Amino acid sequence: MRRYAALLLLLMGMPVAAMADEPTVSKPEGFRELKWGMTREDAQNLYPDLRERGGSPGDKILIRVNATREENKAAGVVFREIRYHFSYGVFFKVTASTSISRYSGMEVHTSLLKNIEAKYGPPRQSDKGKDTTRTVWYLDGAKVEVLYAQREHALDGDITLEIENVKTAAKKLDF
Repeated sequence: MRRYAALLLLLMGMPVAAMADEPTVSKPEGFRELKWGMTREDAQNLYPDLRERGGSPGDKILIRVNATREENKAAGVVFREIRYHFSYGVFFKVTASTSISRYSGMEVHTSLLKNIEAKYGPPRQSDKGKDTTRTVWYLDGAKVEVLYAQREHALDGDITLEIENVKTAAKKLDF
């Protein structure tokens, strides 16, 4: 009987030990020094070179006009432009995009996905079309999305990384 009791205790402890070894998945709290919910004024104090680049009356898009190559680097990729989105003065989304050679595009795309997966775990959704690949992570109120689109009959394509605080984005919807 003691042998069975010892075996039962050993088996009951195994799932707990296995769970302890699982990595804790983090979630984005913003982008670099900008945290979700920061005001536009706080963002401009942090980055004085932020300038308005479109949007609607309630939603504004800002970019850094003097960002260096290193400052436009995210998850191992140098992006052409990083856009900071504000809804009614509150930071809720960042979008980074760049054009890339068709010959190196898949390599850069794969590297980007590996870097994001190392930080956030495996993606929850991945869709592959004829000329596009879309990969999405849903992380406790945040969404990370990577889109790779090759231009038909061209030698280049586009990579877009979007990180969004879906809780803040949902607040602006009036249902």
